[in-house]
Amino acid sequence: MTPNVIVALIIATIKASCVALIFMHLNAEKKTIYMTLGFTWFFFMGLMGLTIWAAEDKPNFTVAPNDIPAVAAAPAETDH
Repeated sequence: MTPNVIVALIIATIKASCVALIFMHLNAEKKTIYMTLGFTWFFFMGLMGLTIWAAEDKPNFTVAPNDIPAVAAAPAETDH
């Protein structure tokens, strides 16, 4: 990340915090609201972490080498 992106993210975080605290009146809310926000943040970060972790867990669809014989077809049924 370039320094410009880091500074932009810091400014955006401060700006979002000010909007949440002042305009959404979260600075005067009760403790229950903060607990709810904390749980929401915790589970959101957990789900994002699982998504990033699972992105590396891709199936390996490699073709078998030619020296492995193919499965033979079953013989056709005949009348007895």
